[in-house]
Order: sequence, then C-alpha cells, then structure tokens
Amino acid sequence: MWITGTGEGDHRNAKDVLDTYFPRRAEFNADFATILCFLSHRAAFEEMYNDVSNDMADMYRFRKDRLHLKNALTAAFNDLFVCLDRASEGAVGCAFESSHEDIVVSSNSAQNVTLTGNAASLFAGVVRLGYLFKDATGPSHGEYAHTIQWLTIAYAKYYGRIRLDHPVVDLYKNAVGIMSTQRIDTLDADSDLAIKVQLPPWSFLVDCFRSSELHGQPEAFSINLFVENYRSPSYLTDQMLYRRLRASFLGVHLQERYAKRRQLGFVTGRHQRAEMRGYSVAKQKKKDAVRHVGATTNATVPRHLTARAVREELETRSGRSGGTID
Repeated sequence: MWITGTGEGDHRNAKDVLDTYFPRRAEFNADFATILCFLSHRAAFEEMYNDVSNDMADMYRFRKDRLHLKNALTAAFNDLFVCLDRASEGAVGCAFESSHEDIVVSSNSAQNVTLTGNAASLFAGVVRLGYLFKDATGPSHGEYAHTIQWLTIAYAKYYGRIRLDHPVVDLYKNAVGIMSTQRIDTLDADSDLAIKVQLPPWSFLVDCFRSSELHGQPEAFSINLFVENYRSPSYLTDQMLYRRLRASFLGVHLQERYAKRRQLGFVTGRHQRAEMRGYSVAKQKKKDAVRHVGATTNATVPRHLTARAVREELETRSGRSGGTID
C-alpha cells in the first residue's frame, strides 16, 4: 500500500492499518491517519512548512538581533507553538510542557532535552510527558526535524488544512507508550541493518526511514516503515539541505549550522552517528550539562523518566483534570 495523502481512500486505508496495529489507541487513530496522510502529501506539507519557516525567521531575528538572546532558534520554536496556541484560544492545543534547549537533561527536570545516540531509554518518557526535544542521534536525521514536523502539523490544523479532533500535544503524547500488535520491517537506528520489530505509533507517523537508505525497501505501508516523504525526518532534513526547501529560512539556517560543524556531506551511517553524538556530548560537557549519559547511549534513565515514574505523573495529572489515561 502506497500512501500519498492525495487518494480518496488513503485516510480510510491508513486508519484501518492503524486500528489493526494499535487497537488500544482507537480513540486517536483517525487523527493519526490524518497526520500520516498530511505528512505523506508533499505539496500540502511544503505549503504549511513555508509559512512556518517565514514566521520562524521573524521570531528568530527578533530574539537574536533585537534581544541578543542565546538559544534563539530553540526559543523561537517554543514561542511559535505558544503564539499559535493562544491565537487559536487553545483550539489547536499545541502548548507543550517545555521546548528543547541546548543541553542534555537537567538533574531534577525533564525540561531542556537533547537526545544522543540510541536514546530509547529516555525517549518514551520525554514524549509521554509532552516535552519537545532536540534529536542528535545522527546528522542525516536532523536535530529539529521532529519539532518542525509537529509545528507544521499544528499550523495545518490552525489554518484548516487538516481536521484533528484532539489537541496536537495530546496526539504527540499518545504517539508513544504502546507497541504495535505486529512486527513491521524497518531499520535498526544504530547499525542501519534491516530488522522486524514492534514499534509505537510515533514510528509510523513521524519517524520512518527512507526507501533510499542502504537497506531501505519500496514503500508498503502495512508492511514496512520506508517512505520518500515527510514522515521521514531524514527526508525533511535532506529537502532543507539540498532540495526543494533549501532556500527557506530554516533550510539556510540548517545549512549554515552544518557547515559550521563541518558536517555537510554526512549520510546515514553508524560511524557518523557516533561522530554526531561525540560532538553533542562534548558541547554539553563544556556547559556541565551532562547528567544521564552512558557509554553509547543515554543509558542511565533519570528517576523521573522511568516507566513507573512517568505513569505516576500521568495518573497525578489525570486526577487533577478528571480525565483518564491508558
């Protein structure tokens, strides 16, 4: 099955597959299918992306040139989420708990997260609690790719390009915390070798691999997670560095960022992921920010991000709001 986001039956087919893989997320699967189709529709995504990029340019320059603040890009992303949520009077639902900053993780908070290496031990807790993050798992992935995906989704909802019945941040949180009922073909994030595993909705929606990867496969939605569209963070990063999105503000900024680090020309590869991680960790050590980093991964999970602690926190929040959790 090839999902382009343009076919009449795409949404129905996507939802049917998601219902099969994630019956315990039935409440969210219609919205997940909408997101999946939107990210698969290149032209629709690029239209909204260009609006995001233009607004990011204004927000970034104000913070950088007028206020002379550090971490201007990260803060600009956070500001744009907040502005969009307030402009919609909460209808978009994109007021995230915190934006990412250029540190790994503080000792007593899940705020300001940069994930490096194979960060599976931290990832689910960070997302389930509604925190944005920088993803430094590899140069071809793109540190801000997931933030751009979710901000563009929020824009599409705000401007009526897509209909989502749930707040964007709730969809973000519920894209993790549960695994598919069946295994699906994908790649191992560290070795780039083909594997068949159970995965969360997040992987289906915003974390696919490219069909053009060394061990990639032709897209077959119900069978594998390989695409050539914006469901893949690597595809988005490639478009920003070299192709249709390279002239945008975010594209130019990313090119300059990579050129500064001498990482232009990097492609997916295990040794290059290690280089990227080494660069990121060294940068954090200069700030005395590294708290929970293992030899090859963020292996030591902060107590507040363990599965038990996350569940307790969600139960506490649910009790305050009168809602329920999975």
